[in-house]
Amino acid sequence: MKLITTSFIVTLLSSALTASADVSVDVCSVYNSYQLVNLQLSGVKGSVGTKCFKDIGGRGYVAGFINFSTNRRDALWVVDQFRQTANYAGEFDAYYNTLEANAWAKSGSTQNLDGFCDAWKKANTNPEFFGIQTNVMRQLYDQPAYTFFKQLGGKYAVTRSVLFNTAITNGFDGGPNTLASLIVTTNQSFTKKTTGSSGNSLSVNGYQVDEIVWLKKFLDVRLNANGYADQSNINSYRYIINNGAYDWKPSVKVLDNSGKVVSVDCSAIRN
Repeated sequence: MKLITTSFIVTLLSSALTASADVSVDVCSVYNSYQLVNLQLSGVKGSVGTKCFKDIGGRGYVAGFINFSTNRRDALWVVDQFRQTANYAGEFDAYYNTLEANAWAKSGSTQNLDGFCDAWKKANTNPEFFGIQTNVMRQLYDQPAYTFFKQLGGKYAVTRSVLFNTAITNGFDGGPNTLASLIVTTNQSFTKKTTGSSGNSLSVNGYQVDEIVWLKKFLDVRLNANGYADQSNINSYRYIINNGAYDWKPSVKVLDNSGKVVSVDCSAIRN
């Protein structure tokens, strides 16, 4: 079996992002966005998706590359796709009915899921399982976020990354404080043309609004909705914005969850 190495992860991530069909997408910037979101949600730069733990915040078990959780359908979708592969060895059979019920009920119960993390870690030794995580991430979160990004008229990698991150942390549609709802709340703040220095304007309520002015307001709205638990993510994006790092090629300096400055770059795919 092929080992999950750094180069293998690079191949998976780069192939996932180039599958986005839109030729205007800068592959380097999106790859850096994937790395940042991975760092923010896993707490570890270059995480390979093996982490799994019981969430004290009520999400059930949280696992994988971007914290898939058993109280929503993303973890179930990963497992579903893995069960359809030739290499599936029954790792999740004992938990599947509970996973399915919890996902549709949005239940954070961990009853009947003892051993789920062991199954996840065992499955993650199979490179195909990590590839499935990457594809689910893109399909469930990156593509919907990119749709909102294009509808707004966004130009910069930092805006796209914030929307992508928000789709994962808050969901992208269908309820209060989801990505769609936060965009609506942010837009309500703009009732006239609003200028700035970013060099790009969004179309908001029929007015031209500077992209970075809008993004700063969006981060304020998101932090107000999510509270202190979201502070480290917000701090990192504010740091990026304050440094004027709107486009992320070939690299961008960010803050990790402890507030330490680290760099993510796309050198691994620039060959």
